[in-house]
Amino acid sequence: MTLSPSTKFAVAVKPLLWSLNGYDGPSSPRVAGGFVRKHGFGGEEWNGRSDRTWKGQRVFHTETKEKLDLYAKHGHLGLLMIAMHDDVQYIVGVACGVRINEEDDLASIFKQLAFKNTINELWNASSVRARYASIAALKKDFPAGFDAPRWRCPSDYFHWFEEPVPLPKDPLGFGKEVLAKMHNNYQAIRPEHALKLLDGHLPPESLMRQWFIEAEFDEAFLPRSVRSKPGQTSSERADNFGAPAAKDPYTRYIQEKEIRVTPEHHLLEKAFLVFLRTLEATAIAQNKNAIDVRFELKTRGHIIAELKPAVAGQTKYPIRFAVGQVLEYRHFQTPNAHPLIVLGTKPKPEEIKFCQSLGISVAWKTTTSFVVQWAE
Repeated sequence: MTLSPSTKFAVAVKPLLWSLNGYDGPSSPRVAGGFVRKHGFGGEEWNGRSDRTWKGQRVFHTETKEKLDLYAKHGHLGLLMIAMHDDVQYIVGVACGVRINEEDDLASIFKQLAFKNTINELWNASSVRARYASIAALKKDFPAGFDAPRWRCPSDYFHWFEEPVPLPKDPLGFGKEVLAKMHNNYQAIRPEHALKLLDGHLPPESLMRQWFIEAEFDEAFLPRSVRSKPGQTSSERADNFGAPAAKDPYTRYIQEKEIRVTPEHHLLEKAFLVFLRTLEATAIAQNKNAIDVRFELKTRGHIIAELKPAVAGQTKYPIRFAVGQVLEYRHFQTPNAHPLIVLGTKPKPEEIKFCQSLGISVAWKTTTSFVVQWAE
């Protein structure tokens, strides 16, 4: 089978070292080998720090493998982070919509206040001082060749457990007492496996449950032993692991994403305005009478656009919310305008058709620009 990292999603269990201080910085861990043995610390030791953010994204670390990177380049990776302590495995964190921090990203990240004291924190760890003759020697070695923090994801798609969740023996019924435990390895699983392990432990308002339920996952990512057994459909996952009826995913989306202004919205709007100049748009106006962006195109006339940041595979609720808004604005304010929904990621084909059936065009952000599919 061929991997499809640009169009499908993957989730993996990723082992971390056990932190002696709740993942609040270097804890002088005792390990047998690898990077931590050589340098006296591990990049994941800061994963519990809620202030380690960049451009509205939570920044964190695990070791990686080539296949993980393939999906993370598109924000299509989910990671269930576990650690072993006293012969018991614990879930310590979970992240969805995970992306790689490239070299330029890391340079920008380390300018943030939450990262500026990293060298001094390292030098304060006895395990680091035991391996470096001086802080000057440490500075020469850091961060050259050190790709931590490796990952980032939307802050709403990251959860770190204040109390690690203990796992029973053979938690997924695979016939093995524990899940993957080597720090330099991972275990590919299905989304329903992740939902089973996390069931009852995610906060009620978490949007991550829907990420695992709705996204289309890549069977080719799985080992043959897992692939040989049938997996659950999205509807089956929704039935088995859906959110409580008292607070459905749409309500949570409104509360989490719409009531507050997010940095992602500002960045999407900024990029879209740059794109409009390439279309030679005129009469551009922002945030007038609640409409995000208005503009004129010679070929389309007056257009009103509602912008919605979105994580890959999670466009259902942004679209549902935007449809009501953009049709309301057209009806009450600009009856002759053409409605457009602009998303931060590509929606599903059926979602595009749904919008177009209502006379609403859809655009979405790509790595370098935007794609627009106009309704007739």
